[in-house]
Amino acid sequence: TAGIAASPSPRSPDCVLLERGDPGALAAVREGRAVVQDPASALVAPALDPNPGDLVVDLCAGPGGKAGHLAALGATVLAVEPQPGRARLVADTARRLQLEGRLHTVAADSRALPLVPGRADAALVDAPCSNLGSLRRRPEARWRHQPDEIEGLAALQLDLVRAAAEAVRPGGSIVYSVCTWTARETDGVVDAALATIPGLEPAPLGGPAGPGASRQLWPHRDDSDGLFLARLRKIV
Repeated sequence: TAGIAASPSPRSPDCVLLERGDPGALAAVREGRAVVQDPASALVAPALDPNPGDLVVDLCAGPGGKAGHLAALGATVLAVEPQPGRARLVADTARRLQLEGRLHTVAADSRALPLVPGRADAALVDAPCSNLGSLRRRPEARWRHQPDEIEGLAALQLDLVRAAAEAVRPGGSIVYSVCTWTARETDGVVDAALATIPGLEPAPLGGPAGPGASRQLWPHRDDSDGLFLARLRKIV
């Protein structure tokens, strides 16, 4: 009806791909019936496979696209974001999508969650990373990181997974995602989590991202951001 050529995404059944134009100008986006998101990012919330009413903690929630997606799937989301400006963006997303009753925003250090240990049913760790997977859309991002930052990013990523594991109840799930493809930030973090955090095991990804326990998407092959995601289950 907007007169813009569009097609279904082959990666995510929730996505429509626009051939041109400003998606933010569409009535569906302005009215909160849709959000602007890369098809790879749209795989992350369904990969957690939350049940309606589940309490999900999103440890790095800004600007709110994935937290809003989780709430739209029926979860109650505690969106934790350490940067106050990005936390306000999450709250704005909740208002625009009319999800304020299910999406609650807190500005806090995600490594020290304002949550009773074992209280959450699931957790999302969409962690800070080198952002190499977004270069097709944000070529300037290549100047923001240096190779010697990878070790520090991986250490932070593992700390965030550890905080998520403490927050989740036995039987609950953690989805870890980063928009990059370095071995240290992807499989390396998952392997380190399994080796050092008691009670975790690989679990199949939910939704169209599955059925494996992890997946790496590539811009040249998947026509999406180069996103990595993996799912872990807390067994004790």
